[in-house]
Amino acid sequence: MKTALIVCLLAASLASGAAAQEAEPEQSRAQLESAEALALEQPLDIEAKLRIAASSHEIILALLENFAYDEILPEYRKILELDLGSDYENAMVQGAWVIVETLRENEQFALGHKIVTETLKKTSRSESRFNLLLLRGKIFKQQGQVEEALDAFREAQKYAPSEEGDDGELH
Repeated sequence: MKTALIVCLLAASLASGAAAQEAEPEQSRAQLESAEALALEQPLDIEAKLRIAASSHEIILALLENFAYDEILPEYRKILELDLGSDYENAMVQGAWVIVETLRENEQFALGHKIVTETLKKTSRSESRFNLLLLRGKIFKQQGQVEEALDAFREAQKYAPSEEGDDGELH
């Protein structure tokens, strides 16, 4: 349900963003910056946070297509700073997975490691940590750092999803 909400928000963001870009790119950029400044000044409800996260994720995907790697981490940190909470943690980890997989494809390993590390700091659920550590292992493996990959995979096993009914929260 929450993932579906994010996808809907993402689609709405894309549709409105495309229309704005066709009309006046400079004006839409200024409006976006103004909206970001306003958002930082006021407490945000969860829907606003989800819209910001969805648009930041799309910005990152565009930056990836443009090979603008130096702009990705600051944009990604905007998502982490929203503190979406454990209810939306799965969506955050799925988003990180998509970003890091693309970085791996482009051999941007250091940036992939940074995103995994920073996302791990914001997670509280075992399943999230499992997936992020698995992703870390995949990065190491692709780098040819087999021992580090094995360590990450073994650490991930500690957080492997457990019995049904487990809330997944770390205790």
